Formats: sequence, structure tokens, C-alpha cells
Amino acid sequence: MHEFPLVQHFIEQGIERGERKGVVESILTVLGTRFQSDAVQVLKPNLESIDDLPRLRELLIAASDAQSLEAFMQSLRQ
Repeated sequence: MHEFPLVQHFIEQGIERGERKGVVESILTVLGTRFQSDAVQVLKPNLESIDDLPRLRELLIAASDAQSLEAFMQSLRQ
């Protein structure tokens, strides 16, 4: 793929986009399971707007540790 750096760039971009989507879905699943609230889906647009994969991974950990949905939402705002 060294001859086609633009193609490689698009492939890498697609892979990262897929990873972000997977982490967002994981966050929503964890929150939905832990707090059994339809309000969890309201967070989806906010989570999808985050382009920083490491930040999303931090939020996944926060979702598993949060004492309440409100506490997670505070983590999301930080």
C-alpha cells in the first residue's frame, strides 16, 4: 500500500470510525444494562460527536464505574 497513501489513509480512517462506533455502542449497552433507562439513548448524539478514541475509551470505563446515569453525564461533560 506504499504506492497508494491516499487509499491507505481512507482505510485507516474507516477503521478508526468503526472503532469509535463500537466503543459508543459499548458505552450505551453498559449504561442501558446498569441503569435500565431509556434516557441512555439521548446520550448517543453526544457520544457520536466525540472523535477522540482514547476519550471514548475513558468514557467506557466511566460508564462501568458510574454510580448513576447522572454521574456518568458529569464525566461526559468534563
